[in-house]
Amino acid sequence: MVMNLTVDYPELTGSAIAEARKLIGVPLRRYPGFTEATRGSIMNWARSIGDRNPLYMDDYHGRLSRYGGLIAPPLWLYAIDDTIVSPKLPGIHCIYGAVDWEFFKIVRMGDTFTTEVCVADVIEKQSEFCGRMVMQVGEVKYYNQKKELVAKASPKILRTPRKAAQGKNKYGEIQKHHYTREELTALEDSVDEEKWQGAIIRYWEDAQEGELLTPIVRGPLSSEDVKLFIQNTNPVKSYRRFMQYLERHPLCAFKDPASNIWEGWENQLLDDKVAKSMGFPFAHDCGLQRVAILSNLVTNWMGDDGFLVKFGVELNLPWIYGDTMYCKGKVTRKYEENGRHLVDLQIWGENQSGVALTANGYATVELISKSARDDERKLV
Repeated sequence: MVMNLTVDYPELTGSAIAEARKLIGVPLRRYPGFTEATRGSIMNWARSIGDRNPLYMDDYHGRLSRYGGLIAPPLWLYAIDDTIVSPKLPGIHCIYGAVDWEFFKIVRMGDTFTTEVCVADVIEKQSEFCGRMVMQVGEVKYYNQKKELVAKASPKILRTPRKAAQGKNKYGEIQKHHYTREELTALEDSVDEEKWQGAIIRYWEDAQEGELLTPIVRGPLSSEDVKLFIQNTNPVKSYRRFMQYLERHPLCAFKDPASNIWEGWENQLLDDKVAKSMGFPFAHDCGLQRVAILSNLVTNWMGDDGFLVKFGVELNLPWIYGDTMYCKGKVTRKYEENGRHLVDLQIWGENQSGVALTANGYATVELISKSARDDERKLV
């Protein structure tokens, strides 16, 4: 039974889409949760995706690396700006659909950041999920304290009318998985078997097309996993800040009929009833979490001396509470380009059924070549 939320469900109108298009190319204000790569923010963010790489977690390991200290995982930049670029269209739901990243610099402990953000395009589409919808394509550029461009992201945010999605009930047949003792034991073993290249250099010559990456496993997804990720990425508004935001944006929340108090739509990530009210089967992750975890698969494989050049993920099925994500990948191509030794990867995520794709994507990694002199073995 769908929760009877005390809220209006706005429709997606042509005039609303036209208003959203007026912001294409206009610089947007952002309110970051974090601005500096501190030791705590790096370590806590890495923990929030289950990343155990000592390059991000161990001061001693960091000092012995070529960087001379801790660096941040590439997708830690989500803590500076979550790349959810979705202005206008009040009351229309936001879904993180896909993202493409390009990286230019390593993030070192102590770096501080500013961003330049705008809407690059607003595209009207049709979907099985809700019928008429809009995709807002964003552009997010990250600059460090030296005014150097560190990375840029192109997110695709899906704007879906809640009432229409509820009526379609696209995911109505999805059920929560009941794990056997044997399945849980195998899952725990898979977690224990996770490996990362670490300080052992993965040379470009040793990468082979068709080579499979050592999988990583995350789950079964719990509310604690979701809350930890949000806390270390973009903490939700609370107390007076929430009330002030609600005054300016009345459709940012709904009234819980059981208590008559205001609740933010973020509650869809915690409460099955709220998730069902917008067309999802159960509470689920926020999308960014899956993207970040898949990046962990790549950084484990490339090692401390590799450099992530490009990375992109498209999200498919929702990652609901109780589901496990098995992150997998393989080498699809190795080549030289402009003096760089590059490897392309195909990456994807499967749930515990081993069939359904929860996410799929790609990565390009620069590796050190054995032919390079010692003084040339520097990728950043």
